[in-house]
Amino acid sequence: MRFHPHNPESPSFKKKVYSIYIIFSVITCVILLRLIYLQGIRYERFWRLSERNRIRNEVLYPERGYIFDRNGIIIGDNRPSFDLYIIPEECEERCKFTLQKLSSILNIDFSFLEAGYNEWIKNHRPFEPFPVKMDISYESLIKIEAEKFFLPGIYITEIPVRKYRNDVAFSHLLGHLGEISENELKVLKGKYSLGDIIGKTGIEAVAENFLKGEKGWEQIEVDALGRKIEVLSIKNPVRGSPVYLTIDARLQEFAHSLLEGKRGTIIAMNPKNGEILAYAVHPSFRASDFVRGIEKIKWQEYTSNEKAPLFNRGSFALYPPGSTIKPFFAIAALEEGLINPNSKVNCPGFIWIGNRKFRCWKKEGHGVVSLINAISASCDVYFYKVALLLGKEKMAKYLSLFGFGKETGIVLKEKKGLIPASESFTPGEIANVGIGQGAILVTPIQLLRAYAAIVNGGYLVKPRVIMKISEKDGVELDPLLIEKLPIKEKTLEIIKEALFEVVNGERGTARWLRSKTLEMGGKTGTAQVVKLEKYKFYKEEDLPEKYRDHALFVGFSPYRDPEIIVIAIIEHGGHGSTRAAPLVKKMIEKYYELKK
Repeated sequence: MRFHPHNPESPSFKKKVYSIYIIFSVITCVILLRLIYLQGIRYERFWRLSERNRIRNEVLYPERGYIFDRNGIIIGDNRPSFDLYIIPEECEERCKFTLQKLSSILNIDFSFLEAGYNEWIKNHRPFEPFPVKMDISYESLIKIEAEKFFLPGIYITEIPVRKYRNDVAFSHLLGHLGEISENELKVLKGKYSLGDIIGKTGIEAVAENFLKGEKGWEQIEVDALGRKIEVLSIKNPVRGSPVYLTIDARLQEFAHSLLEGKRGTIIAMNPKNGEILAYAVHPSFRASDFVRGIEKIKWQEYTSNEKAPLFNRGSFALYPPGSTIKPFFAIAALEEGLINPNSKVNCPGFIWIGNRKFRCWKKEGHGVVSLINAISASCDVYFYKVALLLGKEKMAKYLSLFGFGKETGIVLKEKKGLIPASESFTPGEIANVGIGQGAILVTPIQLLRAYAAIVNGGYLVKPRVIMKISEKDGVELDPLLIEKLPIKEKTLEIIKEALFEVVNGERGTARWLRSKTLEMGGKTGTAQVVKLEKYKFYKEEDLPEKYRDHALFVGFSPYRDPEIIVIAIIEHGGHGSTRAAPLVKKMIEKYYELKK
């Protein structure tokens, strides 16, 4: 009996059906196993992927509040920063290929990039984005966008970052930003997240609560390549409040230009209300290096630089005041009735105190001088004797009265300085303090504030940097504080006249600053840094720079009713009359030029 090949009873037909059944069963099992794998074992991962391919939550970072000068010029602005990430879970085995392409586009060493990536995935979950590069250039952004289809796993965000009008001239005043530390995060818990940028120093730190703004968020639908399809919901970020400073940006930049190639500070202030008009420090740093957290190599460059560009010399550096301290001891002696304006001293160029010879800066001496001449010609012998008359306690009392040895209250970080304390002083040590050497150290802002009290009629004002916040007065953050000193008006008039003679008198130490068009007074100072026997016969210019004297000058204008007072301190600059005084004159001239 013959079977037809398609007969169901045919063995060959049964064999074919059985084979098809086996194949179908295997395929079904594979599909079921795959389904179990996807829906069971890998459910969470693929659910996250599907959600990420459909819905993505993004933080919207606010712009920091603008920082304006007193005239409304923006000195702290914002710009967009594009940050590039890779999400390991979304590129899997192609992550290495993506890293290779990105290293080529961004000109980053591949081995360095790969090592960073491998270290990252050891300590983070697969769906956490690995930061490839922050703040990529616009050219790199265009190249990446053009090849985005072939670069799985990449993710680009745009956030605003700080931009400055002049990130060198303003850096010590405005300060710098940085990534929040773990300790700061503990203190500010709930207000910030890991990786946030906050103000670290200067105005950026002082006004952080006003400048930072409020974060927003955006829930968007995206396609498989991460491209935005639709915004589902949004909460817009709120820009920080603007901060208005007392600084004149043009005067600030001019002050910075005067310090080029020097080490020191120039500060200009309104002596009546303490408003700081310029606050320049040099060497300086580039504030833009810090806007996204400074790179380790760049940080090491700054910290290893012997010129200390990160050091704020305006309020944190301590200097011997030299002869600039003499007017305050003259005030003390007048107030205590120990001398009068006509009290005369013969200066032969030296004085013996015990068995030690104390010299005047002028070797041949000044001859017979009265108080005003002693200040204008800066006679050391006169003030050796004044110091000995006063004694340590009265010297310390009047120094403290004018704010020395204390913080001025300026919102920037500052040091208190040093004035004679309770230790026993020999007559020689007391005499040395009388000319601004020895156990006395001041900050530039302290010295400027004290001189302002002389020329404004005896009012000790707090140096102010912040004028207002938004349309609201900034009293809470940087209030106006004025203290009337218990000094006789006549005493201050005598000293103010002596300061006028420093510039305008025949024997004045800064008489070459005299001008028919500029009415000003001031006081020179030359502070000895170190006394070495081997260099005593050297000329100033032949000394190693680190052993040269500091140059100081404080000047004010106009004489009758001063509206600006300026201090210049040049480290190792030599004589105050020739190195610091001309800078102060230029600052005052620039002030009047801008005022017009």
